[in-house]
Amino acid sequence: CKVMSERNKNVFISYGHNNFDMLIEKVSKAIREKGYNVFLDKDYLNQGDWEDIIDNHIRGSKYFLFMISSRSVSRDGYCLNELCRAGECNSTIIPVKLDDSLAPLSINKYQRILLDSCILPNGNIDEDIFNSVINKIVDILDGRAECGYVDKDSIIKSALKPIVQKEDLYKHYAVFKGRRKAFKEFENFMETDQNILWLPASPGTGKTAFSSMLCWNYPKSVAGIHFCKFNNSDRTNPKNIFTTLAYQLAEFLPSYKEKLLELNELNKVFEKNAERIFEYLFIEPLLDIKPDNNIALVIDALDEASFRGDNEVCAILQRAKLKNIIPTWLKFVLTSRREVEVTNNLNYVSVICKQFEETTLDDIKEYYLDQFPDLDEERLEILLNKSEGSFLYATEITKQVNSNILSLDDINLFPPGIYGFFNDCFNRIFGVTQERKISFEDAKPVLEFLCIFQEVVTEEFLQEILKKDEYEIRLILSSISGLFKITSNGIEPIHKSLIDWLVTPGDVGHVYYISKKSGYKRLYDYLLTFYEKGRYSNKYLSKYFGKTLIELHKIDELEELLNNYRFLVARNRVLHFDTGLREYLRELESFDDCYDIFSQETFARVFQDNRRLLYNSGMFFDLQKLGLTDALEDLQGTFELEGEIGIAFYYYIVEEFDKAIRQCKLLINSNKEIQDKPELLAELHNVKGLSQRKIVEFDEAIESFDNAIICSNNAKDTVPSKNSDPAFEESMAYLLLGKIYTNMLDFTKANECLDKSVEILNARIDELDDGDDKTAKLLFLAEEYRVYAYSCIWENDFVKAEELLNKCDMIYRGNKSSTDRYFLRYQYTSCLLLIMRGELKGVEVKLNSLLKNIKGKYDKGTINMYLGLLCLLSNDDRAPSFIDEAKKIFKRIKAYLELNEAQMIEDVYNHIHGIDAIIDYGFRNQYAEKWIEHAKEYVKKQTLLGVK
Repeated sequence: CKVMSERNKNVFISYGHNNFDMLIEKVSKAIREKGYNVFLDKDYLNQGDWEDIIDNHIRGSKYFLFMISSRSVSRDGYCLNELCRAGECNSTIIPVKLDDSLAPLSINKYQRILLDSCILPNGNIDEDIFNSVINKIVDILDGRAECGYVDKDSIIKSALKPIVQKEDLYKHYAVFKGRRKAFKEFENFMETDQNILWLPASPGTGKTAFSSMLCWNYPKSVAGIHFCKFNNSDRTNPKNIFTTLAYQLAEFLPSYKEKLLELNELNKVFEKNAERIFEYLFIEPLLDIKPDNNIALVIDALDEASFRGDNEVCAILQRAKLKNIIPTWLKFVLTSRREVEVTNNLNYVSVICKQFEETTLDDIKEYYLDQFPDLDEERLEILLNKSEGSFLYATEITKQVNSNILSLDDINLFPPGIYGFFNDCFNRIFGVTQERKISFEDAKPVLEFLCIFQEVVTEEFLQEILKKDEYEIRLILSSISGLFKITSNGIEPIHKSLIDWLVTPGDVGHVYYISKKSGYKRLYDYLLTFYEKGRYSNKYLSKYFGKTLIELHKIDELEELLNNYRFLVARNRVLHFDTGLREYLRELESFDDCYDIFSQETFARVFQDNRRLLYNSGMFFDLQKLGLTDALEDLQGTFELEGEIGIAFYYYIVEEFDKAIRQCKLLINSNKEIQDKPELLAELHNVKGLSQRKIVEFDEAIESFDNAIICSNNAKDTVPSKNSDPAFEESMAYLLLGKIYTNMLDFTKANECLDKSVEILNARIDELDDGDDKTAKLLFLAEEYRVYAYSCIWENDFVKAEELLNKCDMIYRGNKSSTDRYFLRYQYTSCLLLIMRGELKGVEVKLNSLLKNIKGKYDKGTINMYLGLLCLLSNDDRAPSFIDEAKKIFKRIKAYLELNEAQMIEDVYNHIHGIDAIIDYGFRNQYAEKWIEHAKEYVKKQTLLGVK
């Protein structure tokens, strides 16, 4: 009993020796003061067999504190052995977190004690937080509390996988100066209803320092920050950016954390595309949350997340802003260089912070005076001129002066500008007058790789890829350590501008130029070994092989890669959901002609496997730009059944309606396999009917939709094919019948069909569990309400139309989605209602903003037509120009009914203004004739009523 009693007072602390040693001793002392016996290995290092001593103390201790750090979880250390022994001895294991290293799997289920929360940016300890942590530990030791299992934080962290960025957040804290006007501009922005503050500035001006200080200076307003890094593909991945910010917002806002925990597919978040992730995490859960004050999320160096002429994060934020779906209290603060990919997206949707760059010189001056109080005016002016507006130059020059590398007495000899500074540093390292440890030629292979690899490179990886031993690599890294930081995570440059300088050829005097091509050649040789051995799941191969082939212009090998189905499947599995497919499409852009790839079996299989994703995501338009329409003329009949159905979808989406009809008829009448799959027949009949309606073949379209309803009902008693939903197809068929009966002026039948469509889809939604499928069908229900509202507008029932559009609005507010095509149609149909009711104020602004965000030609034509109608009713002479643009688009896509509508508006305009012109309506039939006469009289009536 006495032995057991003593064991209950014994605490073993397992830790890896590193920069936390002093903190560990502080913990040990605090626990001892509470009456416990604490074992620390350093107290017993000279007392015999060290392993026996450790083993005996673990066995003799009831409590085992495992201090989680990069050192303790390393397989090269001893701590994991200690942890295993503690588990065997049934010790009470208490995980204590020192940094953001992952806990060993054996204790992953336990809650962590967050000791890292007491460490301040300058390395000091917050005593209040420290004492609070010790009290939590002692409560467990005294039996007043238990070390429970993973809590809500761990569930969210496991799902969102946030990227740890403390180093970037802390490093500017101690030396930051100035920027008062920029901070004031931030404060003013936070009081507005705007969502995006954009801080554009030149390289090296201190954007990252300012971003990090926003977090420290405004802890009640700034909830999270993400630092993009050009050499870290994880940091520039849009999915990771959004999930990292969402995790931080959840830590900041408890009500939001609870909302995230209610999401049914949180653990599948990375299976969604980036835009869906943004709306799933930042729009849908925030609808009912109204915090006490506005909250900001910061994304620093957003330009470094650009890829091949595109910046997906900027584009997503732009669309969200144009759709007005971001809560007014949620703010995004973005910093970047002025690159086209960012500027094009942010210019019109953001508040631009002007004070930052305008006051840079004043802030640099303040920084110099703080660092060198005795600096006279003349030398200060010289320093300011040499800095050329670069805060990076100022901080790096200051470091060298303080390290006695440079002297203020020789200020005239200081290098000019940040590129001059880099050149001076390299001269000091590699210059011929120096006593060099290593030559520039020896260092080139390492520098080449550091300049092209989009990861933080480790020493071990450099050894592997360059086939150099540990000593040689360390010698090179030691030589360049002043410009390339070496941390526990790896090696990275002090700033992106260093890489820019190295890889820019400049004049012949730039002797330290690094060829990116040489770096890519080395990477190619390394990745090729994995590819040739069929090791396609290697993450570097998945992420970089295609890019490397493009950089080296190895187009033949890239074509071979894109014809390797096993590689593409493996890559999709490694990169998750749509990332691999989007990468595939980007790689196709490298070819002048994609026909040879489109004609291969591999493309057919990729097309077939992803037909739904291509349809829903808008990627069919990307394939159209790559020339798929022309290629399909020769490839008809070479795909398997689901691929052939995908072709019908493709033709409809890219507005090749005649071809869509032909493809559907061919499959329905000639394909024997499809006769046993009524759910697939229903899809084809619906696509055929959609296309027939576009070219005003109403009788044929009605027959197609009736057939779709029959097939959908037949499919309800069978096992449907993957991705098919008979009830959804039946609902869609009734919806499309409602559209046609509206255009046939049979509003009674139209309403019956639209009521039936809504009824079927609502019932189907009630059967579904919460998740993306249910969300997608809810969003299509909104589209059904929109179509119903459109019918009511032309029936002159504005009250019911508004009621239906309000139902749309409620769905979109609760389930914001990336289905832009339907959401934008809801918006421009709402504008049509306002126009026909005579409420014209502000409508033009809304329509023009929608026009900027539209991909499909049909929608562009419709918005131009509505702008023409708006101008007609406003007595605005711009009406003909909008109508002409709409006519051109509708002629091009053979949307005859809409072409007639546009020409009808032109006819009314000419009549009002006394213009004698014969309108060539082009294609007309009995249904188009009746519809246009109805619409013309309706519009004339609105005009004669004096709508202004």
